[in-house]
Amino acid sequence: MPKTITQEFALKQGQFSKTGAFDALLDLDSRLFIDPHLLRRTTQPELSGARKTLEEHFTKVLRLLGHSRAKADVFWENAKTLLTFPEVQGLCIGYGKEGTAGSGIGPSLRDRLLKTAKEIIDVGIKDPEIFELVGLFAEDIGPDRISDMTAGIIQSHLKAFTRRVFKELNVKQSINPYSRKPIILVPKEILRPLPIAHDWSDVDIVAAHNEALRHRVNKQVGKTWKHATTRIAKRDLRKALLQNPELIRDLLNQYKSKPTEAYDFDKDPYGEVTWYQEANRLANQLQLALHLSPHPTNEEVLRVVLAICNKFKDAVENHDLARILYHERGDPRHESYAQRLFYAMADAYCEANNLDLSREANAGRGPVDFKVSAGYRTRIVVEIKLSSNSKLIGGFKRQVGEYAKSEKAYKAIYAVLDIGKGGKWRKRLSRAENELKKAGELVPLIFVIDAELKKSASRL
Repeated sequence: MPKTITQEFALKQGQFSKTGAFDALLDLDSRLFIDPHLLRRTTQPELSGARKTLEEHFTKVLRLLGHSRAKADVFWENAKTLLTFPEVQGLCIGYGKEGTAGSGIGPSLRDRLLKTAKEIIDVGIKDPEIFELVGLFAEDIGPDRISDMTAGIIQSHLKAFTRRVFKELNVKQSINPYSRKPIILVPKEILRPLPIAHDWSDVDIVAAHNEALRHRVNKQVGKTWKHATTRIAKRDLRKALLQNPELIRDLLNQYKSKPTEAYDFDKDPYGEVTWYQEANRLANQLQLALHLSPHPTNEEVLRVVLAICNKFKDAVENHDLARILYHERGDPRHESYAQRLFYAMADAYCEANNLDLSREANAGRGPVDFKVSAGYRTRIVVEIKLSSNSKLIGGFKRQVGEYAKSEKAYKAIYAVLDIGKGGKWRKRLSRAENELKKAGELVPLIFVIDAELKKSASRL
């Protein structure tokens, strides 16, 4: 099972909780981001000046771009340097593709960010907070990139917070045993699964000062910022904003007036913490005896992995695991929640049975790769999908392609959690399977799990 900071260093949960630090998993990123908006309300002394540090950094970028008259002039190059953010190692948050490292900002993304910032300056906007909103209308820039940029700029504040907390807890060697990098603690009060800049509602009306502008703007981006930021393509929203700078001012004003509401880790509505706790509980409650011979065959490894899949299926269908796959309001959680539950339970079963079965570094964020390294190497891939996934059929076909390209012994299982809402996907998936079989392809095993939320007996 993945280990948390408190587990790795044998710290008391209550004592660690009092520090205000997030108890991150050390070999698996959490789907949480540093929200720059929340830096306004931090109570941690080391971060009291972090908001000022962030604003001053972006103000320098805007000032340099304001003076720039051509790409590659000295002002542009200095701004480029300020927007170069290497990965911040040790945070254990975000959407890192491998291990727990951040994403950083690569040259191509940085150059597009510079171009967008310059265009905004040229229409008269010089507010540094625009960088917190740029992910709404700049392609390939999402909450993870804004979080990484923020972490890079306030890194000294986070490290100071880390030093104090570990000193208070008497932890002398705070190295992540998986990445071999120093751990950087993050206060829970500045973390959110959905940053405030991306959290708009239908009451956030796009303001326009006259009827002609209102008509034009509503036609371009809709009547609310929720519609504009979720239903309009980023390139189209960017075009509309640059054509109507007053909209950028309205967006900035509304963003600034939003409350600095931290994430409720106790209720955990997005399930960013509870998935790990539930996986631990179920793995202990629903024990599974597994066995592999010293030199297992492909079929033997497949039987073991299928036994794990069937145990996960049993937990979902018969032991109330389906319930936690949904939000309290009844809509399903993000697909990665189910993927992480499966990964954690599988990892626990392998560990409990002392199996030489390892998983890829990106497990928990997509396909779970099982490997047997003793003797002849066998690889089994289990991919967990929700039946509501719009790319369900495409993902199946893609996996067939990966299956065919593999040079090693390889088996694949395509596990679909049926969350109801119509069964057309079954026919489409079956049709795709039959077509590929006729074409002579090596087709993954389709494994269906009934994950539809059932009404309790008291409500029937």
